[in-house]
Amino acid sequence: MSLLRHNVIASYVSQIYVAGIGILILPLYIKYMGAEAYGLVGFFTMLQACFALLDLGLTPTIARETARYHGGKS
Repeated sequence: MSLLRHNVIASYVSQIYVAGIGILILPLYIKYMGAEAYGLVGFFTMLQACFALLDLGLTPTIARETARYHGGKS
């Protein structure tokens, strides 16, 4: 089996594992946090993921260019 195929299969297995654990742990989260708090945490996580997608690498680019500017290169 090629290395690429092995890595792709391992990636799928890990994603399925993480999703499965998340589904299995959900009742515990709701039991200890309550539905309202869990919904608020879920909303904040979704909002944070959307902002990360909208960033599209802009933060590292700005940091690199700022460092170049302060370093004396134009």
